[in-house]
Amino acid sequence: MKVKLFALIITIFVFTSMESFAQKGTLKGVVKDNSGPLIGASVIVKGTPFGASTSLDGTYEISLQPGTYTIEVSYIGYSASKSETTVRANETTSLDFTLEEGITIDEVFVLGSRSDPRTQLETTVPIDVISAKEIANSSYGNLTHTLQYTAPSFHSTPQTISDGTDHIDPATLRGLGPDQVLVLVNGKRRHTSSLVNVNGTVGRGTVGTDLNAIPSAAIKKIEILRDGAAAQYGSDAIAGVINIVLKDNIEEASVRLRSGITSEGDGEEYQASTNFGFKLGDKGGYVNGTFDFLYRDATNRSGDYTGGVFGDSITIDGVLYSDNNEDQLNEFFAQTPFDERKVMQVGNSAGRNAGAVFNAGLPLENGGELYGNLMFNYRNGISRGFYRFPALRDRVVPELHPFGFSPEIHSDILDNAFTVGIKGAIGDWKADLSQTRGENSFDFTIKNSNNASLGQASPTSAFAGGLNYSQNTTNFDLSRKVMAGIPINVAFGGEFRLENYQLRPGEEASYVDGSDTNSNGAAGSAGIQVFPGFQPQNALDKNRSSASAYADFELDITENLLLALAGRFESYTDFGETFNYKIAARYKFSKNLSLRGAISTGFRAPSLHQIYFSSLSTQFITVNGQLEPVQVGTFNNESSVAKAFGIDPLDAETSTNISAGITFRPAKNFSISTDYYRIKIDDRIVLSGRFSPTDTLAGGVVAGDLLTPLGAGAAQFFTNAVSTTTQGVDIVANYRHWFNDDKKLTLTLAANFTDTEVEKDAGGTPVINSSDLLVGNENTLFNREEVSRLEVAQPNMKIAFSANLEMKRFNVILRATHFGEVLYIHPTDPTLDEDFSAKIVPDIEIGYQVNKFLKWDIGAQNVTNTFPDEHVNPANISSGRFVYSRRVQQFGVRGRFVYSKLTFDF
Repeated sequence: MKVKLFALIITIFVFTSMESFAQKGTLKGVVKDNSGPLIGASVIVKGTPFGASTSLDGTYEISLQPGTYTIEVSYIGYSASKSETTVRANETTSLDFTLEEGITIDEVFVLGSRSDPRTQLETTVPIDVISAKEIANSSYGNLTHTLQYTAPSFHSTPQTISDGTDHIDPATLRGLGPDQVLVLVNGKRRHTSSLVNVNGTVGRGTVGTDLNAIPSAAIKKIEILRDGAAAQYGSDAIAGVINIVLKDNIEEASVRLRSGITSEGDGEEYQASTNFGFKLGDKGGYVNGTFDFLYRDATNRSGDYTGGVFGDSITIDGVLYSDNNEDQLNEFFAQTPFDERKVMQVGNSAGRNAGAVFNAGLPLENGGELYGNLMFNYRNGISRGFYRFPALRDRVVPELHPFGFSPEIHSDILDNAFTVGIKGAIGDWKADLSQTRGENSFDFTIKNSNNASLGQASPTSAFAGGLNYSQNTTNFDLSRKVMAGIPINVAFGGEFRLENYQLRPGEEASYVDGSDTNSNGAAGSAGIQVFPGFQPQNALDKNRSSASAYADFELDITENLLLALAGRFESYTDFGETFNYKIAARYKFSKNLSLRGAISTGFRAPSLHQIYFSSLSTQFITVNGQLEPVQVGTFNNESSVAKAFGIDPLDAETSTNISAGITFRPAKNFSISTDYYRIKIDDRIVLSGRFSPTDTLAGGVVAGDLLTPLGAGAAQFFTNAVSTTTQGVDIVANYRHWFNDDKKLTLTLAANFTDTEVEKDAGGTPVINSSDLLVGNENTLFNREEVSRLEVAQPNMKIAFSANLEMKRFNVILRATHFGEVLYIHPTDPTLDEDFSAKIVPDIEIGYQVNKFLKWDIGAQNVTNTFPDEHVNPANISSGRFVYSRRVQQFGVRGRFVYSKLTFDF
């Protein structure tokens, strides 16, 4: 039935799209500014599906039925302009536009509305627009870092000593989780990563979208909707939506070369990217392509190690070694891959990132458009784990690594996606039919290691398995304006999504227990060290589908009052059905002052990863004040272990979002907006704390009886453990001043203040959702560290200031970002808690336009070489290894980074 309905829709769409439009007229013109033509400006015929982008000489041309139309022209960084004109049959009407440089509040976008594009002053909810120029001015090599320093409500910082999470930066919005923000590309849902974060980082237990798989050079603009939008876009849009709009410019090309290094002499980066566009056909079609390559060397901010190496004494190659012998210790440190007396790599991992993007559109004879994009990304990363010292004979095979070893995690990440669609008119309706597919795979190969249980037969490298996630999404959308006493924009449509999640086991040597004993008689630990391979019993190939239908109405009650209503029904094959709504309004007191507000409900379906992921991994846990390696089992929702522990099946998270704000333009070149938000989330899905073998469950069952036969020294589970309330304020101010035609100053101040609280009882104790079998173990299920990870592990505020002075050939950019404090809370011992104070990170960049084609920029990120506060508690420093926290991160520990950029425009 679904196939027949789908075929009927396509047939109707194609048939109606091929109607003859004789007796049309032609509208054409030029869009320019005071300096000349604007390439790629958007020309929209309001109330219709028709529009165009300007070509190399700033011209546009649109075929229209006879009638009177309102034409709106917009260009990033300029104020939008509207004009009314009449088109007559078989005649050409000319309409030119001259745009003035504006500020953010004047830019138009379609995110959050299925009506005609609106400016920020006209929307019912806050939306940020980050232009291609702002992205190009960024000195950062990947997208998450660019957003970190341009969007205050966005937070992402590199993680360290966290396995796969070292290579995919968790990204959050408004202090919520990485999986509570929806990412779109050209308005279509983007797939998530195949990796679930299971180590002790921000976003533990979540699955996010890998934004760094999208080259910045391919992006025309980024729209960030800071409000709940599940009723409009579906699951995941609790915190908001990020829409990445790809470039569509033609007949121009650019090449950017960038290199840099830290003041410590490490972390070298080399990046080369190119973007180009050309015509497709002779009717205004386009193909825009991007290639990007980034090489990043590792950084290391570990301290000098002061702990034990050989134990009391140990024999190596017939020689007795002891920690009391300084010469022998020097011999050990000399053979490690690190400088001085470091035994760890704490900082950015090394990696190579290569990507390609193609975005295309082809106008059809009937005024419709065939469109699509193709995206490919490959990343290879290298990170390290804890050093395995010679004294750890249950972990080290002395014949292979007499002085121990520093194990390496080599990741191979493949991410690709495509979208193909057709849009146009079906009668009076604007119609859009599209198909999107995205896939992400993450493979682990462990090198410079061993499986101690295999003894001398152990390989020193092994494939440890991999993860795959794919998503197929079909969308059909219809919208039109109707007159029912007042203008109403009506939109409705549907979406069908099919997901697949796979877990592939590693080679046998990566996980097998060979039961070998070393010369001291100690049993060797099973599995290759640092990341024991996925076992055959972990293997998965799971599918689910979901179908949804939505309706969306925007009512222009009066010229000043806009009311928006949306509802969405979704049905999942695994957890059931949900309905969500949104009511939003905006009132314009004048053309420069508006009040807006919204209330909505939302949801996030548990990811397939959270339902089915299982593994046995080595994690270093504090035991009696010392970090000890423990085999931690992550047991999925369907496992007998989860059921024996009393872990309930996962359900969807649900939310209620309330927001209110004001936008004000006191002067032509100055705007300010302030928005308050409150987000209540019930049944948040988290990864639990770790149950130890000594924990006693209901009925006197000892956890060890369940875990020991499986080779696990601890257990953790995904569960709907807690409910939270997040509230805060966003403030954005923009000012632009022209000194003369050759000199301009742009100032931006943006801030986010946020606070998240886990629901607590009258005595201040967190309310933990648990079954009867876990009564008395609530503090283990979700301990104080896990509570703090939601409440205080991300900065409680971020304030970003930037100043860009543009002169005839020179420009100077100054940025300063204030990161609020973060706290580390120990799972059980309050004496190990630490707080890390707020910091300001300043950047500077100086650019020189050498000629028409070449621009040279030099600059420094974190010019003051600012670092987070250092640990003060010796137990957290871990024998000198962790000078800075690896659990909570404000902005990373790279320090000052100096760079140079060359940009060629053709």
